[in-house]
Amino acid sequence: MIDSDNHETAIATEAKVEAKASGKGRARGLGSVYPRGNVWWIEYHVHGQRIRESAAQDGRAGTRIDAVRLLRARIKQSESGKPTGPAVEKTTLADLARMLESE
Repeated sequence: MIDSDNHETAIATEAKVEAKASGKGRARGLGSVYPRGNVWWIEYHVHGQRIRESAAQDGRAGTRIDAVRLLRARIKQSESGKPTGPAVEKTTLADLARMLESE
């Protein structure tokens, strides 16, 4: 059985996420979320470099809210100094070995 208070809180939280995604109450310069066909994309900047990536995961296009969550996660990673972006997630052990050899 679903707790109605938690469910209402979740709905309110999703509404806040949607309001931020629509540009209402969102600070300038934090990136953007936009549709491209049936897939939502995010765009943000790290060290002056523009990064665009699809918010699609596990073979599904996802929703705008999924894209906003991904954008927030990327911005949070960037602000904490962690390597950020789709290329970082796709780095393999072989890639790391090549990087180590080149150093």
